[in-house]
Amino acid sequence: MDLWQRTMIRLARSERVTDLMQRHGGATALARRFVVVGGPEAAVAAARRLHDRRGISASLSYLGEYVSDPVLIDRTVEASLAVSQLLGAAGLDVQVSVDPTAIGQLASPDLCRANAERIARFVASQPAAGRNFLMLDMEDLSLVEPTLRLQSHLLDHGLPAAVTLQARLRRTEGDLESVLTRSKAVRLVKGAFPRGPEDDHQGKVAIERSYLSLARTMLSPPAREAGLHPVFATHDDRLIRRIAGLARKMGVPQDGYEFEFLYGAHREGERRLRAEGYAVRLYVPFGVAWWPYAVRRVGEHPRNALLLGRSLARQRRTGVLLLQPDVVRWTSSTVTRSPITRRPLLIFDGECGFCTACATWAQRRLGNADVLPGQRVNVATYGLTARDVSAAAWWIDSAGQVHRGHRAIGRALRACGGWWTMVGWTCLIPPFSWVAWAVYGLVARFRHRLPGSTPACRMTSDDRSGRAQPADSGQDNACLLTLPH
Repeated sequence: MDLWQRTMIRLARSERVTDLMQRHGGATALARRFVVVGGPEAAVAAARRLHDRRGISASLSYLGEYVSDPVLIDRTVEASLAVSQLLGAAGLDVQVSVDPTAIGQLASPDLCRANAERIARFVASQPAAGRNFLMLDMEDLSLVEPTLRLQSHLLDHGLPAAVTLQARLRRTEGDLESVLTRSKAVRLVKGAFPRGPEDDHQGKVAIERSYLSLARTMLSPPAREAGLHPVFATHDDRLIRRIAGLARKMGVPQDGYEFEFLYGAHREGERRLRAEGYAVRLYVPFGVAWWPYAVRRVGEHPRNALLLGRSLARQRRTGVLLLQPDVVRWTSSTVTRSPITRRPLLIFDGECGFCTACATWAQRRLGNADVLPGQRVNVATYGLTARDVSAAAWWIDSAGQVHRGHRAIGRALRACGGWWTMVGWTCLIPPFSWVAWAVYGLVARFRHRLPGSTPACRMTSDDRSGRAQPADSGQDNACLLTLPH
């Protein structure tokens, strides 16, 4: 691993940089290149565009791995269920990829198994427009055996489960034999978790030799008779040509297997293969935790460094996150919003009297938008947290884009109509937007002293949960810009 890759990995693993980029960097060119920054609806919209415009299929995966936090685990499961439902409703094949460590493997193997079973059953219940299955991603060597046991468990229960295998591992030949006649599909990758010579084939030539040997097995008559669908996930053009030639010699038609690329990582290759009639699928990650994944793609391909530079240059700007509401039926304690709802939504801090007074003023003037306190909306649906709600106002527009702070206020005022439209525009257009940003910051700092305020206006979400933090600590904890009564 060279210095460039090590540097990118450090950036990917830095919690401080990740928080800065994802909270303030917005949906930069870097993010949009490799990730659908948004929820299930945005991901399926991207899958639909790939299918309709380019004839390319998609395997959708919610971003997040190596987590033990129950909230994050639940979020991954709900996102996977939601995207399955939307894919089925759109008439697309339902292929959802999950990392076992994203659905509970680190917390409890039993929890992981229950979540995987839940997702697989939901996938199986969707209309059969194509090849529908849950794809289990393969992580490091310590998780190979648990992942194979998980797939076996799902198959024993008659559920559509596929698995990813790594050509660099010496054990993969035996693992492939064990799943060859049972698995719905096998995705073959080179492998991104290098080990020592006792576990790995060493060197590029040895790994490619292993890959071709495994590909031959996946294309063999016993595999085809068992209904195995081979998926060759590689960006190596030379290897792709050799696999295509091998398939021709073995009499396997072009639609009898497919090549898979990472979303945005090899656009030229995917276009060329589609033009030649090969089946192509993209691995499409979606969600809001885009920074670690995207910056690792930069580490793999230094030519993407320009995108990284543009992202870092924008780190101090308030960005726009391309988020879409998850398709989840929430409990009665929260507000249910349809996944295809197009009415804009203004979210404010309902525990702050000043913010509530401002929101009441806005609600009287917003005839074509909803105004709701964040405490009555499952804000995670939009990639937000309770802390976010106490920190700023949020405007979700009819396209599903999420806007924060003075940008949210500007769009809300613009939607009020009349001369407020002009005021709203001034909040969004430089140099007036700079003034709006400054005014918003002052209101953020001193909202607890403004008319209509309550003691809650002084507190952040951490204060309300019992973890004291000074209101004047410098944190932007305002929800709404001052509006006249």
